[in-house]
Amino acid sequence: MIKKVASIMLAAALSLGTFGVLAGCGEVISGEIDETKSQLYVGNYDGGVGTQWLYDAADRFEEM
Repeated sequence: MIKKVASIMLAAALSLGTFGVLAGCGEVISGEIDETKSQLYVGNYDGGVGTQWLYDAADRFEEM
């Protein structure tokens, strides 16, 4: 009986943890959107490198 209750509680905890991770995923749009161009959405993990490199790359890409 104890194993069954423990496994149910563990399953519930894992489900809530997964839901919390999925709830954090979403689309964040900043700036104006030009509807005449195709849109490319890119995510970035700022692990100490910063985000300026990504904006610079986007500017170079749009120039091409």
